[in-house]
Amino acid sequence: MAALTVTAAQVLPDTTGETKTGIAGAAITAGQAVYYDSSANTWKLADADALATVKEGFNCGIAVSEAAAATQHITVQVSGSPTIGAGAAPAAGQTYAVHTTAGGIGLESDPTTGDFLCILGVGSGTNQITLGANGTILGQTAHA
Repeated sequence: MAALTVTAAQVLPDTTGETKTGIAGAAITAGQAVYYDSSANTWKLADADALATVKEGFNCGIAVSEAAAATQHITVQVSGSPTIGAGAAPAAGQTYAVHTTAGGIGLESDPTTGDFLCILGVGSGTNQITLGANGTILGQTAHA
């Protein structure tokens, strides 16, 4: 299945949840799934095809600001329920994970053979995804 179609202009942080700020390691659009690369001290696009995303296993979330290029500041929602826009429309009760398209968010069933499952959170039905506490990836597994 395709990744959710996020409208960057509709992405809003959840002010009751935790956000982290830092430096982008690439151009990042609001609403994309990201992870913190501790070896480079930057936020990068998460990708279910990439082992590095899974190895980090923490400090993942959804970008709630944009970085037009690497080295720019970025804000990432790591807990709470950010709004990702009406176009995305995450379904209530559905589990969402890092997609095989870098930065994408899709259903947990999307990764297939050779991909890695990195669960982000659960859809709330109000254009939001409730993320795991403290930016922890809720589940990790490699598909055989």
